Amino acid sequence: MTWQDILKNEDRQDLERKLEQLLREKFEYMDENNWAEYSPSNSGPSIDGIEVNVFFEDYYEGEEDLDDVEKFEEGEGHFRIDFTSSQLEEFAMSDYTSEDGYSLHEFNPEKLEINDLKAAIKGLTRFS
Repeated sequence: MTWQDILKNEDRQDLERKLEQLLREKFEYMDENNWAEYSPSNSGPSIDGIEVNVFFEDYYEGEEDLDDVEKFEEGEGHFRIDFTSSQLEEFAMSDYTSEDGYSLHEFNPEKLEINDLKAAIKGLTRFS
């Protein structure tokens, strides 16, 4: 391995750490109302370089007709958030629960080409 390869590898690792940090920071303070807004259409916030899909997974077995937010508040469901690249490669998965809030569970940056990695970082940096 040449020193150029070592530097490229270290640069990629820095970018991967930055992306993980942004995925944690940018969504940490969203609440169930934000996630509920996205889940009916399974689409999330519009971010250049990333597709965000939000799904409500419910395990409610009661007889009352509750909406997703009510089920969420009763601990009978959670929001799953999938992150895919512009090449439709899923590289991260998180969820938002009433007990734990937002948690990043899977992060696989190696699935991203370097340009997709940079685009995701750029898009998340601009996202507020």
